[in-house]
Amino acid sequence: MTLSNNCPYDQIEFHTLDLSHNPYCIIMRALGRSILCFDQIKKVPVLGVGGVLPVIEDSGCFALNGKMFEPEVVGLNSVIELYIQALKKIKLGGPTYYADLLSYYADFLEEYMKHPYEENARYFPILFMIDGSPLDLDETYTQLVRLSSLPATVIFISVNPILTAPFKEALYTNDDKEAKTCLLYTSDAADEGLGVDLGGRR
Repeated sequence: MTLSNNCPYDQIEFHTLDLSHNPYCIIMRALGRSILCFDQIKKVPVLGVGGVLPVIEDSGCFALNGKMFEPEVVGLNSVIELYIQALKKIKLGGPTYYADLLSYYADFLEEYMKHPYEENARYFPILFMIDGSPLDLDETYTQLVRLSSLPATVIFISVNPILTAPFKEALYTNDDKEAKTCLLYTSDAADEGLGVDLGGRR
């Protein structure tokens, strides 16, 4: 929820409260159904970066419900409802850092792998909707390398291909193949609001 998204009450901006024109909601609806159909529990941790909550001034990784140790909600409708409520409370901020959020998932998954249950094995797609390139690119790569050995796929979806172009270029030209093993990226987030083109794993 970085400042580059501007005010949510302005319909031309990405975090608009006019949900029919909000690319984040379009992505959540399009991909959320596909992802959650494979999840019997349907518990989704909902986190953000760049925003400033009323109770804290840190603009790093935060839970949209304000509970970092319990960031989950159940079902796609609850995810979207939580996002809408967050838009009314969270001040858009910055700068843009991705590593903290990726580290959060890596920490969780490393702990999860300490207690594996074959009969209840799980795989974790991490949907990361972005509107700009991170300032912590090296740290972002470090966390992608961590995630590459864990049961996860990171899906970066850009709502602003122009601002995220440097990040996309950096990902594809980086020689660290290990970081790419858990990565799927598309810069075409929504085709005029009609759908999402996932492209393919690179």
